[in-house]
Amino acid sequence: MRRYGPDFGEFGDTNIVLEDLTIRSGGLAAYLVGRDNIIRHCRIEVEGHEAIALFGASTQLIDNEIVVKRSLSPPTPKARTTSVLGSYYPQHAAVWIRDAPA
Repeated sequence: MRRYGPDFGEFGDTNIVLEDLTIRSGGLAAYLVGRDNIIRHCRIEVEGHEAIALFGASTQLIDNEIVVKRSLSPPTPKARTTSVLGSYYPQHAAVWIRDAPA
């Protein structure tokens, strides 16, 4: 089985807080790896296929507006086989959330 995304072996407490921001991106706008991260009261606009990727325990998304325009072409099958930020999965989603072992 092919694994996608970061290695969950050793997540530390990162405690990142993104709050009251407007983030515009051509691709993935927020990629947070670690425990206890929060994205709160933000407007996130992307032209690509994914807006946010969160990897780690105790992650919170609170009262955000997410706009995914999908105006870019989807990744090719070859591009999906490489570890390119924002194209880990063949399916597209506005938000990817993955937990880590406690």
